[in-house]
This record gives sequence, C-alpha cells and structure tokens, in this order.
Amino acid sequence: MTDWKKGYAEKKTDLKTAVGKSIKSGDQVVLGHCAGVPVELTNELKNHASDLNDVRIFHMVPLHDCWYCAPEWEGTFRHTTIFAGGPTRASVNEGRGDFIPCFFSELPERFRDGSIDSDVAFISVSPPDEHGFMSYGISVDYTKQAAESARVVVAEVNPKMPRTYG
Repeated sequence: MTDWKKGYAEKKTDLKTAVGKSIKSGDQVVLGHCAGVPVELTNELKNHASDLNDVRIFHMVPLHDCWYCAPEWEGTFRHTTIFAGGPTRASVNEGRGDFIPCFFSELPERFRDGSIDSDVAFISVSPPDEHGFMSYGISVDYTKQAAESARVVVAEVNPKMPRTYG
C-alpha cells in the first residue's frame, strides 16, 4: 500500500462525522458550483440544524434542492450568493438571503483576500487516481480558491465526477 492510500483511508469518514466536526455556528460554508455541489454533504446539514445557528451557505447556480433557502430554516441557515437564480431568488428578495454584487471572474480573488469568507468548503471530487490525485472535475471555477482559502475542506468523492486536467 502506498503512502497516499494509507492517508486516504485515515481521512475517510461517514457523512454525519464529516459535517458534525467541520461546521460550527456562524461559519460560512462554500458549496462547489453548479453540478459540482456535493449533494449528500449539503443534505446532511439538515441533520445538524438543531446544533447550529447563523450558518451561511454560499454558492452560485444551484442544480439541486436548495432546501436551506426555505423560510423554516431562517436563523439556522442563510443563503449568500452573487447570483440569485430561480431556487434561491425568494430568499434574497424576502431578506433571508444575501446578494453580493461581484463579477464571476472576481470570485477567486474575493476568497483569496477574505472579502468573501470561506470557513468550510464542501466540494465534490473524482476518486483518486493511481497516484492519489483527485480532480475538481467540472467545478474548478471558484471552488478551487474557496477550498484553498477554507479553514476546513470536506470532499465528497463522486465516482461520476469526470477527471479533468489543467
């Protein structure tokens, strides 16, 4: 067994532990972009709601159920974005979410300089290759810098995430 396989095995955990140990009240959780949202991690947040308050969830275009934008989660979860799409627009319009005016191309710098927080990054990655490298796949946009800037990174390994290079 190579060194990376041992380290990988030691870092693997279940959803409950991954979410429970990574997030605390007041954190901003950055989700991978679009089809790169780690859906299982995001949905596990519901199971920890009673232990949390004022957790901000940042992402752009969602291709998943944005349950945390619903009125019943106010005070526990708050959506933050630079793009208010169909599933998230009501939370911003009704004052339960925040809109940050920013160009998409500026996001990596905003995470780098700290003007947009990245306390915890929930990302989706491909399984490791023979050398132990994983790929951000289709979500290597702002997700990469958000993960590099985060205090904690939790990666959901998705066997369907394509491996991209560069």
